Amino acid sequence: MPAQRADARAGGERAVLVSSPAAGSAVGVEQLVERLEHIGVSVALRLLVSDLDHTQPQGAIWRDAGYDLVIAAGGDGTVGAVATQLVGSGLPMAILPLGTANDVARSFYLPMDVTQACGILAAAVPMDIDVGQVIPGLVEPGAYSVAHGEATPALTLVDDPSPLAGVCFLHTLTLGLNVEFARLATDVQRRQRLGSLTYAASALEAVTRYRPVDVTLHIFGIEGTGATEERVIQSRVVQVSVINTPVFGGKLGVRLPDISLDDRLLDFMLIEAVDVQQLRQTVRHLLDSIIQEPGQAHPASQANQVEQPLEGMGTHLPGIRRFRARAAVIETAEAVDVTLDGEIRTHTPVLVRVGPQGLRVLTSPQAKRLLTRTTRG
Repeated sequence: MPAQRADARAGGERAVLVSSPAAGSAVGVEQLVERLEHIGVSVALRLLVSDLDHTQPQGAIWRDAGYDLVIAAGGDGTVGAVATQLVGSGLPMAILPLGTANDVARSFYLPMDVTQACGILAAAVPMDIDVGQVIPGLVEPGAYSVAHGEATPALTLVDDPSPLAGVCFLHTLTLGLNVEFARLATDVQRRQRLGSLTYAASALEAVTRYRPVDVTLHIFGIEGTGATEERVIQSRVVQVSVINTPVFGGKLGVRLPDISLDDRLLDFMLIEAVDVQQLRQTVRHLLDSIIQEPGQAHPASQANQVEQPLEGMGTHLPGIRRFRARAAVIETAEAVDVTLDGEIRTHTPVLVRVGPQGLRVLTSPQAKRLLTRTTRG
């Protein structure tokens, strides 16, 4: 694995820095290293997120080598890739939001300004959270898409695959409409052309292009039932989302209510197929309802708190079904691509479940109190 090493500052923390060259921020790695050194964090190992594409989980190796934390500097895809390396190791992950959406960072109330995010890191505290795990899957974006045509074995919860199998996500798994949206919204030329309008324009175009998907979900451990009790849902859907952290929409800052970060459950949301014109009008209403130029959404500046709760935001789509469960096998009539944290990383059929082992994330003490209050109800 390619690496550059530097001497650790005496008395400071030694960090692994994993960055993405495709992240939307103009901040370079050298600038990041300088800012981290300023707060007493010495970057002892530098990696690109692509260096992790074909490795076994490195968390325990990094921990045993004496590193104190791992910094994911990029967007949601980078954060998810780093999480896959760290689950169960106890080695904490810090997030520097350098991507476009940064929904995971927003979920932890982290500021979008890199200098401010480094300042949060200087006084951060650890928080143990659940992760989602998908089997099969690969860290490398696109490598396990429908276009590659790999055959997938039958998946059942009884197989109880290894905690190290598959890949993890921190934000959400999606199939259906959001996959088309991801293709549009992550297109570099499109982002350069549309700038801040990329998300809104891509959402409307994706709605126009969407085709319903026939899905079967074999669901295990629905909230309030036995852990292995199975229920089957068959539906024609616009989208399936399996959600682990609550904020989505990037700068739109929509926060899904009642998402707990450590309840050993994932939130499932099915949007069933409706008339395309009705769906398009609902999406437009949602976009019109949300402040177009939000400020920083983190507890250090409550006056600028502009996150929008899902209720009352025009999201009363006909046919929405939502429930919590421990796991599900998701099947479709034909294989379709699946995104993890906004990047295509697998295809149906898949097993999605709460990861057997959790992740330690660094956040501010104030954010931890807010998130813990949400978690405990």
